[in-house]
Amino acid sequence: MRFLFIIFLYLFLSSCQRGVWVNPTVYRPKKPKFSITEESFSGNIFIDTSFIYISINKFQNYDGRFLEGFIGFYSDGRVIANNAWTTEKHKINERNSWHTAASIGYYNTSFDKIKIQVFYPDNGGQYLLRNGIIKKDTIILVRTIRLLGRKELRSDTLVKSNYVLQ
Repeated sequence: MRFLFIIFLYLFLSSCQRGVWVNPTVYRPKKPKFSITEESFSGNIFIDTSFIYISINKFQNYDGRFLEGFIGFYSDGRVIANNAWTTEKHKINERNSWHTAASIGYYNTSFDKIKIQVFYPDNGGQYLLRNGIIKKDTIILVRTIRLLGRKELRSDTLVKSNYVLQ
């Protein structure tokens, strides 16, 4: 009986995971289900697919260090998402390809609008869809957060950097 309980518990816990850790910093979906890929891809001349876009919003950790997010766009509709401590910016060059980025996804554009869907390791793996606006070398992404029965809009501004996308 105890053996069956352990097997059931293992199957239950392993089925909650929608992704797989390829290595300690790379998380990929087990069975990719990006809804955005069902749409036909349309690029935008203002998105430079040769460079990384870095967020100007920084998250401060409990120890005072700052974490910066960055996104890279490929010309075929793929997108990578990752982050690095401001004191370890050299790691951007180590994690800026489809195979080394922490999270992957897809994007689509229509005129000055952009839609991005990325698979993150949060909660066993989840797909996050964000909408935004493209303004030359800047992309402003918006997301709606629900807190205690109210909606709050949060934005993230991404600026083209000098880091080359691989």
